[in-house]
Amino acid sequence: MTHSLRRLASASIAVATLVLCSLAGPGRAIATNHSTPVLEHRFPSLVYAGALSPNGRYLAVGGEGGYVWDLRSGKVVAKLTGDQGYIIRLAFSPDGRWLATASYDEDGGPGGVIVRDTRHWRVRKVLVQGGSQGLAYSPDSRWLATGTVMDHGVNHVQVWSASSCRLVMSHRYCGRLLAFSRDGAWLAAVGPRDVRVLNTRTGRIRHVVHLNVDIHSAIHLVSRDLLVVRTSGHLVTYDLRTGKQARTIDLPFDVSYSADLPRTDTIIIAGVYRPAPEREPQAGWTEGCYVTKWNIRTGECLGRVQVDVDALAVSRDVSSVAGGWSEIEPGHRAQAQRIGPLKNDAP
Repeated sequence: MTHSLRRLASASIAVATLVLCSLAGPGRAIATNHSTPVLEHRFPSLVYAGALSPNGRYLAVGGEGGYVWDLRSGKVVAKLTGDQGYIIRLAFSPDGRWLATASYDEDGGPGGVIVRDTRHWRVRKVLVQGGSQGLAYSPDSRWLATGTVMDHGVNHVQVWSASSCRLVMSHRYCGRLLAFSRDGAWLAAVGPRDVRVLNTRTGRIRHVVHLNVDIHSAIHLVSRDLLVVRTSGHLVTYDLRTGKQARTIDLPFDVSYSADLPRTDTIIIAGVYRPAPEREPQAGWTEGCYVTKWNIRTGECLGRVQVDVDALAVSRDVSSVAGGWSEIEPGHRAQAQRIGPLKNDAP
C-alpha cells in the first residue's frame, strides 16, 4: 500500500496484529501484564480499519478484504466481499442494525460504499461507486453520510436514509472526513482547506471554518456551535458562531483514534506515547498505548487506561478497545484479549 493510500486509512499505521481489550470502565487504569488472549485469527493481508458494534458483540475489521467476529463465540461470522480496493473505513449504525464500509482503489478501480445488515451480514445496497473516504452515521441512526472523492473529478458529500438507503442530500464538495452534530441536524465535512457545516436535509451551508491546522485525522461536531478538530498531537476547538479558534489542547501522545461521548463534553482519545528528543518528557507518562478521556471545554484529562494496542476502535460504553501493533509480524496475526483493572493513575 502506498503512502497516499495510508493517509486515507482510519489509522495511519499498518496493523498486522489486531487485539480486543476489555477495559474496567471510564477512568480506570489497565494492567496489560494480566492480559489473557481469548481469540486469535490470521489474516491474508494487513488490517487498516476497525469498528466495534454498539453492544460490543461484533468486531469488524477491514483492509484488503474484511471480516466480522462474534466476540461471544470467538468465531468469524462473516467475510466482507464485494468491496473494491482497500476497506479504509467501517461504521456500525448506533442502533446496531447496519454496517457500512468505504473502500478506495488506488489502481483506478471504482471503490465505493456498501451497507450490510448485521443479522445475516448480507449486502443491502451499494450506495456509491467511486473512491470513498468520509463515512459517518448520525447519532440517532437516521442518516448515513458518505464522501466521494473520485467521480470523474467531481466530489460529493451525500446523505442517505439509513433505513431505506434513499439519497436525501447531495452537496458538491470533498468530504474526506465527516461528522454529524449530536442531534443529526448538521453535518461537518472537511475539504482541502476548510470545514463546511451543512444542513443534513438540504445541504445549505451554515458555517465555513478556514483551518489554520493540517487536518487528516478526525473531526467532531459536539454541538451546533462547537467544532473539534483532531490533529496528530492536539485537539483544536472552533467556535462556529465566530469562526475563530477557541482552544488548543496539547496531547502528550500521537493520536490514532478519537470519539465524542453523547450528551457530554467528553472526548475519548487513544494513541501512543513515545519519549523523543524533540519532545519534552511528560510527567507520569511511560512509553506505551493509552485510551484517555478529555473535557473539550476545559482541556482537562479526566482519566486514562494503558492498553496493549494502538487503537482502531473503542466501544461506545468505553468498555473495550480494538487495535493493533505498529510492527509487522509474520502471518498478520489477530487476537482478542481481556485485561484486568488497576487503580486510576491519571496525572
